[in-house]
Amino acid sequence: MIRQTERAIGPIGTAARVLVGAGLLLLAFLGPWELWWWPAVVGLVGVPVAVLGLQALRLRLTRDPLCSTGCSDAGTWLTVGAGIALWILAPAAFLLFFGATMLVSALRGYGGCEVLAVSNWILRRDDQVFCLLFSPIDRAEASVGADRRPT
Repeated sequence: MIRQTERAIGPIGTAARVLVGAGLLLLAFLGPWELWWWPAVVGLVGVPVAVLGLQALRLRLTRDPLCSTGCSDAGTWLTVGAGIALWILAPAAFLLFFGATMLVSALRGYGGCEVLAVSNWILRRDDQVFCLLFSPIDRAEASVGADRRPT
């Protein structure tokens, strides 16, 4: 298992996740759809439990991390497809899930894609899928930090 500290994010990555996460949560409540109880349950409980279950099942099959930062594989495309399906079926649930997981990632100082932030935290894993929005920010901050380290 890779330690979480190997993917720590910097202040810009943290601020970006807080802004995007808070924006998605705000949009979930102020958007053009009615926020009934079921999208909240699906977005804040159902989807995280489903992701946790799938990740736990994968953990039983292999101990290797799902993917390394910046990679693109079947898990990434499965995540994108599931996200699109959730957006079509319940946009408020989609916004609640991704907004909340981004805030968890910022709170933990966790780099990578937010879709696995909660399940990685619970399972003490470091599985990840490519995160188009935040991976470039994290890489840029890591390279600036590496440039500033004494040699």
